[in-house]
Amino acid sequence: MDDARRATLADLPSAPAWRWTASEITLIVGIPLIAYIGGVAAAAGSTPGFVLVCFAAVATVTLQALRVIRRNQPRVPAYTAPVAVFVAVVTILTGRNLLQFAPHTSLATWLWPAIPVALFIALVALIRRGRR
Repeated sequence: MDDARRATLADLPSAPAWRWTASEITLIVGIPLIAYIGGVAAAAGSTPGFVLVCFAAVATVTLQALRVIRRNQPRVPAYTAPVAVFVAVVTILTGRNLLQFAPHTSLATWLWPAIPVALFIALVALIRRGRR
C-alpha cells in the first residue's frame, strides 16, 4: 500500500498472530510454581513462604496487565481483569490461612496450595482463548 490511496480491508491482516513473549512464558511457569512452593512453606508455618505467595499474587495481575497493553496482538477480554484480581485475592487468602492455622495435616499441606495454581491455570486459559 502506498500513501496515495486509502487502506482497504485487503491491506489489513485478518487476525494478528497470538504470541507469548519470553517474559510472559517465564511468568506462566513461575507463578504457579512460586505460589505452590510458598503455600506449602506457609502451611509449615513459614512467613517467607507467605511472602512468596504474595509475590505470586502480584505477578498474576501483572501477567494480565501485560497482555492488555500489547500492541498488534489479539485483544484480551475485559472480564479477565476482575478475574485476575479474584485469583490474586484467593491466592493471598489461601496463603494467609495456611500460615495462620499451621501446622496442618499432610493432606491440607499438599493440596490446599494447589487451589490458587488451578485458578491461575484457568485464568491463563481465559486470557488465551477469550476474544473481545
